[in-house]
Amino acid sequence: MKMTKGAALAVLFTVGAVLLYSTGILERPKQESDGHQGLQGPWSLFSSDALTVSVQPGMAVKAKVSTGPSSAGAGSIEMAGLLINYSENMPSSATTFTRYHHEHGPYPIAYQFVSACARHANEFYVCGFTQDGDAVVERWEISPEQGGYNTVRELSGSHVGTPAPLSGVNLAIRGMFQPPEERIHEPPVRTTLYQGPDLREIRSMAVDPEGRFLLILADHKIFRIEDIQFTPTVVLVHDSDQIPELEYVSRVSVMLHATEGRIYRLYSNREAPSLVDVVLRDPDNDGLFDTWDVLTREEYQSAYGDPSVWLDDYRFYKFREGG
Repeated sequence: MKMTKGAALAVLFTVGAVLLYSTGILERPKQESDGHQGLQGPWSLFSSDALTVSVQPGMAVKAKVSTGPSSAGAGSIEMAGLLINYSENMPSSATTFTRYHHEHGPYPIAYQFVSACARHANEFYVCGFTQDGDAVVERWEISPEQGGYNTVRELSGSHVGTPAPLSGVNLAIRGMFQPPEERIHEPPVRTTLYQGPDLREIRSMAVDPEGRFLLILADHKIFRIEDIQFTPTVVLVHDSDQIPELEYVSRVSVMLHATEGRIYRLYSNREAPSLVDVVLRDPDNDGLFDTWDVLTREEYQSAYGDPSVWLDDYRFYKFREGG
């Protein structure tokens, strides 16, 4: 999965799913013990279009603030907001869809948005900077709606340094499908994972698909926020003394290679003397990088240009940044 950077202030969360019982293309959902219904059938036809999370320029919302000891000192200020938009596809056949749109928010944020990434479509991570220059990193979890589609991805429950089984994304529905206007929507559950001065100039981040850590590009360094499901801790992984090309990288994405396992690809920006990629490899999926290489775009294409070497690690949704 590749992510593109955008200077954005809102999250567009587009959910597309299919329900083809009448056509016989899909079997009726199987009831699961947690109240979800797992969707069965040949979902590969729609696996790349089921859900999309993207970021675009946002809306401002007014928030009341107190500027003095009395009510006379009260006023309002404009705050940035994250707007969550939904789009759901209800196909009438294998090739035609009826699309439903609904949106929620904007949800105010007390920082300037910089970057976002997703572990799956119902769990994504947002970062930015306060007016004081402190970095803020949050987890946003979208509660499944009754009658709506959602994604599920298992957590490893382990720590960095311990190999973890590869997880996968599943698509589910809570109950039977209902039109969006008939559902009850809950606001995202937000958790602050980090706030402080150590992660200055964040450019991009990627989340471990097994939910153990975030990989952060900041201040020409690679950081890892470990134990994001427990007590988050910031750890320096590499700096530009070790990898001089970190002076020019501006984006990171995580992928799954058929023989090399987890790979984190760091992309250089246009300011670089030459376009190169830094490739970090984690073959046993313990969260630690066993090897890394700096490759020109031509070398990267030669080594990894064959699409068949990449496994579908993010079924049923896509995530991208960009206005």
